[in-house]
Amino acid sequence: MELKRCEDDPEQAFPIEEDRTVCPHFVDYDRMTVVEQGSLRYRNAENATILVRDCAPAEGATPVPLVETAEGCTLRHDFASNRSNRQTKLIYHMGDLTYQAGDCIDSDT
Repeated sequence: MELKRCEDDPEQAFPIEEDRTVCPHFVDYDRMTVVEQGSLRYRNAENATILVRDCAPAEGATPVPLVETAEGCTLRHDFASNRSNRQTKLIYHMGDLTYQAGDCIDSDT
């Protein structure tokens, strides 16, 4: 029996595409940035979606900064210690949308 090396089949070529709709944004609290993620997939001859790479930073995605804001947060009153703390949250802007990256927490104020 004669064996032959595997060769590319131009009739069975499927483009790999990045899908940014299935992945959450990656929030890096250490760097105070957020980056859009995507997965790589293709559709085979049976029209089944095949995952090539799970969620990772999207190609050409530029990190956006996390911004601290008190908007939408309240003061937290600690009557026992006679103190009030201003609370803030982290937000970021991606495209025309604003996202919240966490709940309101005590600030240093």
